[in-house]
Parts: sequence; C-alpha cells; structure tokens
Amino acid sequence: MWRAGLGNDPLDGRDLAHRLRRVVVVALAVTWLLGLGETLAQPLYYPLWFAVAAQALLAVPLVVGLAFWRSPRHTLTALRVFVIVAMVVGVALAMTRREAPGLGAYTPLAYVLAVGMDVVGVVLMPPLGIPIVIVDVAALVIRRVELIGVVQGISEGILVGTGGFVAFIVARALRAEVTRVERAAALTERRRHQAALGRERIWLRERWDALIHDTVLASLTLAARGDQAAARDLAERALEQLAGHRPSDQDPLRTVRAHARRLGLDLDVRGPGWPTGPAGEPLEVAACEVLSNVARHSGRTAAALTSRIDGDTFEVTIVDGGRGFDPSQVSERRLGLRTSVQASLEAVGGRAEVRSRPGSGTSVILRVPLVDPEPVADGRERQWRIRSLAAAFVLAAIQVASATVIGVMYVNAQTVPGLSIAGMVLIPLVTLAVAVVPTRDPWWSSAAVAVALVWAAQLANLRSPQILDYRTWFISAFDPAVVIIAVRERMRTALAVIATATVIGSFVLLLRGQFALLPLVDGTYQTVIWGVCAGYLRQFMDRTSRQVADEAAAQAGVERGRALERAREEEISRRQASLDGEVVPMLQRIAAGERLGPDERAVCSLLQSTTRDHLVAESLLTTDLAAAIRAARARRVTVAIAGRRVDGADLADFHRVAVAMLDRARPHDRVQLSWRSSPRGQVGSACLIGPGAGSLWSEWAAPLTDAGDHEVSVDEDSVLVEFTDGGTAAPEEEGGSSFGSGVRRQGGMVVATAPAGQPAHEPGPDAT
Repeated sequence: MWRAGLGNDPLDGRDLAHRLRRVVVVALAVTWLLGLGETLAQPLYYPLWFAVAAQALLAVPLVVGLAFWRSPRHTLTALRVFVIVAMVVGVALAMTRREAPGLGAYTPLAYVLAVGMDVVGVVLMPPLGIPIVIVDVAALVIRRVELIGVVQGISEGILVGTGGFVAFIVARALRAEVTRVERAAALTERRRHQAALGRERIWLRERWDALIHDTVLASLTLAARGDQAAARDLAERALEQLAGHRPSDQDPLRTVRAHARRLGLDLDVRGPGWPTGPAGEPLEVAACEVLSNVARHSGRTAAALTSRIDGDTFEVTIVDGGRGFDPSQVSERRLGLRTSVQASLEAVGGRAEVRSRPGSGTSVILRVPLVDPEPVADGRERQWRIRSLAAAFVLAAIQVASATVIGVMYVNAQTVPGLSIAGMVLIPLVTLAVAVVPTRDPWWSSAAVAVALVWAAQLANLRSPQILDYRTWFISAFDPAVVIIAVRERMRTALAVIATATVIGSFVLLLRGQFALLPLVDGTYQTVIWGVCAGYLRQFMDRTSRQVADEAAAQAGVERGRALERAREEEISRRQASLDGEVVPMLQRIAAGERLGPDERAVCSLLQSTTRDHLVAESLLTTDLAAAIRAARARRVTVAIAGRRVDGADLADFHRVAVAMLDRARPHDRVQLSWRSSPRGQVGSACLIGPGAGSLWSEWAAPLTDAGDHEVSVDEDSVLVEFTDGGTAAPEEEGGSSFGSGVRRQGGMVVATAPAGQPAHEPGPDAT
C-alpha cells in the first residue's frame, strides 16, 4: 500500500466507495454550517478577514462535492482539496488566534477541521495523507497547549489524531477485505464451475448412454432378429436424436405419451405439467425406459403415470399391475435400470426407487430437483471479518484513555464527582463489552443499554451545561462505543443509543432547571456523525461483499457457459465419431425400410455388440483394441469387455496383452476383458477361455516379455493375465474373483473355464 501511487484511490475506486464519500461530504457540510453559525454568533475568535477567507476556502470544495453529487471522480477530488485546505487553515489558525489563555472552549472552525482530519485516510494514500494528519495534530496541539496547558493540549491532540489514523486503518482493511472476498468468491466460483462441468459431463455421458441403449442398441437388436417394423421406428427416433433435431423446450410428457403409444400401452396420465430443460430431459428418458420395461416384462398393456410437486422436487410414479419381480435380484449388468433410469436421474441430482414383488405389480418412483443442485458456497467465506479492524480498536482504546485524562481535570465540574470517576471506569468496560460480546448473545443488548445509561448519567451529572469545551469529556469517550455498535450491529442501533442517552440526560437537566439546547447539540452531533459514518461503512462493506460476489458469479457464469458448451460439443463429436462409421449408415438403411438379408442381420448383430462395448467400457477402448475386438467377433470369438478407466491409470500393458490375446483367439473361444476399482487400486484382467488354450502358452511368451509387471495364471483350457494400477500384479484374495462367470480359483492358480452351452456370439442387450 505504501508503494502505491500518491494519486491512487485508497478504496480502489469502487463504485460503492462513492456512497461512503457522499456521507462524508454531507457531514462536512453540516459541520461547516454549524461553524458558520458560531462564527457569526461569536466573532471574537478570529480577525474578520481570516474568518471570511477560511469559511470561503472550506466551502468551495464542499459546494463542488454537493454539485457533482453523482460523480465519484469529482466527489473524491473535492474531498482531497478540502482536507488540504483544512490543513492550511489549521496551521494559519494557530498563528492568527485571538483567544485569551485559559479559554477552554473550541473555536467555531475546530469541529469542521477535526472532521476533515478524520476523513483524510479515505481520500488520500498514506504517503501523502499521514503527513497531513500529523501537521493538523501538531497545529491543534500548539494552539491548545498555550490556551489550556500541556496535559490537556496533548490529550486533545491524541484524541483528535486517533480519529484521523483510524481512517487509514479502515481504508487498508477495506482493501484487504475486498481482495480476500474476491479470492473467496473466485474460489467458490471455480468450485461451482468444476461441479457444474462435472455434472454436465456426467449428464451428457449418461444421456448418450441412455440414447444409445434405448434406441440404437434396441434397433440393431430387433433388426438382427428380423423384426423390421419395430426396428424401423426405433431407428428413426435414434437418427432424430443423434442429429439433435429434438427441440430443447419440447414437452417431455408429450414424448412419454408418444412412446407409450408406440409400445401399445394404454397410459393413464394424471398430475401437473412436467418441467423442461435439465430436469425434464432425464425424467423423460427414465420414464420411457420404465414404460419399455412394462411393455416387455409386466405382461400387461396398461399403466398409470402420476406426477406431483413436492417442495423443490418433481415426482413421477409409474405403476403397472403386472407380474412383478424382486428388485434385489436385478443384475448390475441390466443397463436399462442402471443407465437409462438411475444414472440419468442421478446426473441432475435426482433418484429412482423401484418397489415390486413377484405377482404384485411394480411401482417406479422418479424424482428430480426443480432447483439447480449447484453447491452453495460457505457464507462465512464472503462475510467481512470485523477483526480486520483490530488496529482501529487499539486506537479507540487510546482515544478513551485520552478523554479520561481530560476528564480527571474536570472532576469538579460535575455535580457528583464520584459519579464522574465511576464513569471513567465504566466507559472502557461497556465499550469493551459491545466490542467482544457476540451480537446474537442476549448480553450484547444489555451492554448497548448500559452504554446509553452510563452516558445519560454523565450528561445529567454536569454542574452547568452552559459549556462548549472538554468539561463534557465523556462525549468523545463514547465515540468508540458508538462506532463499534454501528459496525457490529447497524446504524439505527447506534443512533438509538445516542438518542436514549441524550433524552434521559436532558430530562434530568430539565428537572434541575439547567437544560440548554445548544451545548447538548454541540456535544453530541460529532458522535452522531461518527455513528452515521460507521453505519454507512458497515453497509459499504456488506454491499461491496455482495457486489464482488455477484461480479465473480457473473463472470464465472459466462465462462462456465462457454465451458459447458465446449463439453457438449466434445461429447457429441466423440460419440458421433464412434457411430458415424458404420452404425449410423445401418440405422439409415433400417429407417428407410430396406429389407435386410442374413448377412446384413449378422452385421447388425456385430454392430450391436460393438456399440454395446462403448456403453460398458467406452473409456477402455482404443482404436487398436476396438479393431481387434471387431476382428475377433468376425471370427466368431465371443468377446466381453466391461469397466471404466480412472484418470491417471496406465493401460498401455493391458491394451498390448488384450490385443495380442484377441489376435490369437480361435473361433468359439471366449475373451473376457475388464478393468475395475478395488481396495488395492485399479485391477485389470485379460482372460482367454477355450479348449487347449493353456497349451498355446509358448506362443504368448514373446508379446508378454515387455508388458511390464503382471501375473499369468494358466491351465489346460484358459490363460488369465492380471494387472494392478496399470502394471503391478496383485492377485485376488482367496475365495473370490471379479472377472465374471466362468472364472474361478483352484488351489494357487486362477482357472477360467467356459460354461457348457456358452453361445458363440456376444449376447444381445440384457432385458431391462
């Protein structure tokens, strides 16, 4: 901050800083008017020429500040000119005074000069502002020491000077807090960005998986079986969705109804309209898959669909009176339930619940949130920390001590001296209480009330209120308490404390017949100014916090939108690239109604298997591995692949062994490839099952010599190669294996055998 340019704005030029400075302009203008009134009422303080010149010079920047009320630049410039003029006037005042020694009252210009000193820190950077405050304090001390003595003169200088230094602390704290809040908001938005991008990628992946499963796979399977009519309908729908022709705002319920009609279901629909967009699309996908299950497995041609809104959740229940099933027995390989129903809803923060029993029908409950499930940042990160003003509290303690020193000199000016001495003890205590007690604690309100009562007692204890000097020492001693209340709670509370103390004290003085309006106003208006400025400071802090957060959110929202769009384009391009080669042309032929011969149906079966690989193991596939799988299946090798790669896992050795194994597989052999997570890390396996497979081991030695660390288990009819974390062998625990049916452990060796009657071709999609 000290290295910043002298012309820089201490509050970083923020728009909300202008609100605070406008309050300062008004406060200075009011103080100037009061000083003008006192100058006219008591012209003996200054020579006439000095009084006119000083008031005029101080008035010019204030008039400019009020005239250009809406301009932050003009307001800042006007205040800078004012504090410099105030310093010059203060120095000149020390050389042109008329006051007689012993006259303790402040001069008419003293208050406006003191307030001007207090705001230097919010308009000038420290290298220029601090010397101005020091010069002002020195001029004040020189002037007051000659009039009222060294002790009180120095105490008053410290008392007034602390206010000037507080402004620098406040400005620095504001800059630091703005930076901290900006960083916290930026961190929160980065987390939101990552969460949104992650959800979008999950949603896109699950959406494409559901689309491929529900339309592409189903169409190819039906075509392979010779059901041309049903395959054509699904192929048309698949091509439409792959091309992105479906309007994003289309009513999901309308699509669900149309799907039910195509399935031949009589669907009874009840409830409100469905949400669209991020909530409606996965709901549509899940509902269509549930209805497909009803048509395939329930044995009924009717179903009931009921929707309702439950708070922030939209709920859809689909009921059929069919044969039912046991949900606990559903295989994890049932892609319809896992992908189209559960995963598509979970991607947007929803969930699915299946209730069924054999012979009792099935109920499926689908729930999606109506609000964005985006995580909300911890509010504490964006709240202003009052402890950032800790140094100002130290100066406040010095201010209370200085006022107390002055109070000791005027104990005899009180009606009951003991009450004044008690005030010197109680004022620091009640100030400390409102500073440290939590504002939500009931004792905090009691502390604020205590401030008002102690203040009222000191005001009522004045022997004579017809004074305008520091015999009302306690007024300045209460300034820190008022500022703390305004900053920690709100401005209205601080003003209520001032009003309560003044009303009670004035009422007692009135009962004694000593009430005097002008001294009371003159003694308390400076505290009102402190309370108002502190209250606006708190509002400034809160508004700046919100503005910084909003700006960060707006900027991050734009960037997030671009990133999401890029993610969509990348996912669409990647998925379409995997389908455009042969799958889409075959779908086009099916949709056109071309009659497929046995060879074409065999191709459909092969494409169905290849496409299915992309659903269950898309992240494991490489161009070479996909080509090897396709070639092996063309030779009537049964190939099964499943699993998902975790970022950072090295699959190079796994791919090398898998490709070698597929190349050497013979017709009617079975190859199982998998990659999965386990408590020991990422575990991969490549298993060849077939008559005499183990006897071919010598042919496998060469491709495995450079495959890194691995473990090979061989018997007469199987070869199993295991990898952990992309290259370190880690055999399964005794008694279990994760490589699917047909793989078991015998003694110290992993044995893989093909079950009797195993089909030569990869089976079609599991019934869902």
